[in-house]
Amino acid sequence: METTAARDIVELRIAHFTFLLQQKLTPLLYEQLSHAIQLHLQALSSSDVTPFAPDLDASYDQINEHWKKIYANMATTATLFIGINELEQFLRFKLLEDYANESYEASDRILSLAESTAKQHLAGPINEDSTTSDELYEDHVVFPLEESKLDRDCVEKKLLAVAERKGRPGNDIQPLIDARNWGRLAVVLLSDREITIKLTQRSPTFAEVSQRILKGISRFERAYFKTLSSPSEFVLAPRGHQRRGFAWDILMMATLKRNTPDPGIETDDRDMLMGGDIAVTGVDLKKLH
Repeated sequence: METTAARDIVELRIAHFTFLLQQKLTPLLYEQLSHAIQLHLQALSSSDVTPFAPDLDASYDQINEHWKKIYANMATTATLFIGINELEQFLRFKLLEDYANESYEASDRILSLAESTAKQHLAGPINEDSTTSDELYEDHVVFPLEESKLDRDCVEKKLLAVAERKGRPGNDIQPLIDARNWGRLAVVLLSDREITIKLTQRSPTFAEVSQRILKGISRFERAYFKTLSSPSEFVLAPRGHQRRGFAWDILMMATLKRNTPDPGIETDDRDMLMGGDIAVTGVDLKKLH
C-alpha cells in the first residue's frame, strides 16, 4: 500500500527538478531533468506511486551522478562550459565558411583541439597510458560535445579537416561534390542543419547568423538533391548525375560574378548559387533545447 511519505518524496523531487531546470545546465542534463519530471508527474497522477518507485529512483540516481560529474568542482564546471562555448563558436565560423562563403582560419586553441582529435583517431581508444593529448581530447572535445547533444561524428570530422589543413581556411563541402560522394554529402547537410537549428535555439549570438547558414544548406540541397529525407533516402537532382568537378564550379562562379548570362544555367540556379533568398521551412526557433 502506498504511504504518504512516498508521495511527499515524489512531490519534493518534482519541486527540486523544476527549480534546477531554471539553472545553467548542459543540454543533456536539461533533457534528463525534463524526462525525470515527466516520470514523477506520471507517478503522481496514479492512485498509487509504489509501482513507479524503481524507475523513479533509477532516474533520480542517474541525475544525481550526472550532476556530480558536471559540478564536481569549480575547475571541472568551468572547463566544461568553456569547452562547450569554444566548440559552438567554432561551429558558427565553420558553418559560415561552408555555407556563406566567409573565410575562417582556426585559432591556435581550435587547431590544438583539432590536432588532438586527429591524434586520437589515429591512436584508437584511450587506455590506461593516455597522454596529455588524449586528456585534452576527452575533456575538451568529447565531454563538451556529449553534454551539448551535438552530432559528435560530424563535429569531429570538421576538426579533423581543420587539422589536415593546419588551421588554414577551406570549404569542406566542395570536396564531397568533387568526389561525387553523395551519401556523405547527404549526411553532412542533414547534420549541419540539425546542429544549426539546435544552436539557434540555445544562443542569441548564433541566431544572428543561422538564417544565412540554413539558406546555404538549402542551396546545396536544391542543387544536388531532388529529395533528401535521410542519409539513406535521397534522390539526386540532375546536377548530381553530371560529371562536373571543382574546375567547372570555379568557372561557373566566375561567370556568375561577371553577370554574364550562361545559356546552360537557368536563372533560378544562378540566384541559388549566388546566395539568392530561399525559403527555409520547418524550423521552430522558439524551442529552448
